[in-house]
Amino acid sequence: KKDLSGIKLGTFTIYTFIIVFIIQIIGSISLMSFANRLQNFTTTETPSFFSNNLSGLIDNSTDDLKKVISYGDTTKKLTDEFAAVGAIKECAPEKNDISIVSFGPYMNFNTIAIGLKGVYSVRCYGDKKPFDFQAAVEYKNGSWYVDDYQYNIDIEKDFNLQNTKDKFTPIN
Repeated sequence: KKDLSGIKLGTFTIYTFIIVFIIQIIGSISLMSFANRLQNFTTTETPSFFSNNLSGLIDNSTDDLKKVISYGDTTKKLTDEFAAVGAIKECAPEKNDISIVSFGPYMNFNTIAIGLKGVYSVRCYGDKKPFDFQAAVEYKNGSWYVDDYQYNIDIEKDFNLQNTKDKFTPIN
């Protein structure tokens, strides 16, 4: 009798590889649907974040973030800063903005949790001026919730709008 353990091990390895590959494809397809949901969230919910004393941001925040932005001083500071922007017309991703969704383990107060996390950035356009907004989000109970955020209201400081024609030389 011949020793067929090598053939059995090779067959097992091929089947395992095929199963892992199929699971990876199924996971990628499901993450694409969550990425589309995040894209929808960025364009529909983000414009309402900074109106009515941050009611949109508070409604779409995790419990930990709600505790922070519900303080009167924090709410007043943010409301005053966004008064310079005016009423927000739309928020849309620009060419260099990001939208990332990942599933897996993450640290949550010295414990490991498993879930969906994401990060997105958009440029929002107000009546008076545009600003950049970026948020880290969690997916819970069928919805995205903002876990952390940052913004830049003074984006025109990042661009030198004077004498720009001197910086570019024509191509002959």
